[in-house]
Amino acid sequence: MNGLAQGLFLDPAGAFAPFELGDHIGGSEPVVCQRDHAVEPQVGHFADDAALVAAMVRVVRRRYRADPRRVVAVGMSAGAALAAVLGIRFPRYVRAVVAHSGMACGAATSAMAAGDVMRRGPHTDVEAIGMQARAGAVLPVPLLAIHGASDSVIAPVNTIALVRQYLRFNGHPAASAERDSPAELPQADSERTERTDDGRDVTTAEWRIDNRLIVRYVAVAGLGHAWSGGDDALPFNDARAPDASALVSEFLRDALPKYAPLAQGVTEAVCLGEQ
Repeated sequence: MNGLAQGLFLDPAGAFAPFELGDHIGGSEPVVCQRDHAVEPQVGHFADDAALVAAMVRVVRRRYRADPRRVVAVGMSAGAALAAVLGIRFPRYVRAVVAHSGMACGAATSAMAAGDVMRRGPHTDVEAIGMQARAGAVLPVPLLAIHGASDSVIAPVNTIALVRQYLRFNGHPAASAERDSPAELPQADSERTERTDDGRDVTTAEWRIDNRLIVRYVAVAGLGHAWSGGDDALPFNDARAPDASALVSEFLRDALPKYAPLAQGVTEAVCLGEQ
């Protein structure tokens, strides 16, 4: 599967079927909302987009009787930033988030500041945003965050911030350790580094609560701003391993029990357009 021009992709375990915004939506379920385009991390823009996608998810769930426990947001670059917003602001409608080369929800204070955030990291306290979003949320919302160590478009520190934000959001204690810097990963519950056949080091860190996977972070040495394992005939794709699509499939099998019950007592109201 390529990163930007993908057609229908069905996980072998039946975990998800993605569509791009603006494309025809097929009847397969569950639904994954994906938007792949040039980086445009504007705070208000993403709030509006997230509200739009949340409304689309509601419509599609009803129309195709999609299982709400198996709706996942997946994106790269701007799509990853949008997916991160969906998970934080509309957790009732997405059960997990996959962000490849993305940013944390609310990282930029304005459109003008976004370019500096992409290069240097968040201007805001994104962990506090995660904490504030916990009230009334359907949790957990597991996160798979993939980032290339050589990404010169969106600095890897942004995905570190995203990991910390989702650890806070899901209530993992690691993110609250006082000794940690906001620009560093907190102590992982497990970590390993493997080398691909063509010589790339891939480091995977995981955090769990009661043995349930909450966050998985994958750092790929030598990867720039591109979908890992994609079709390098297309922009923003790198054909070398690891295969990000396979990483997504593995994550969904690990993070989402097939019939995991939804949390009870969630309010029906959704504040569309909320940042």
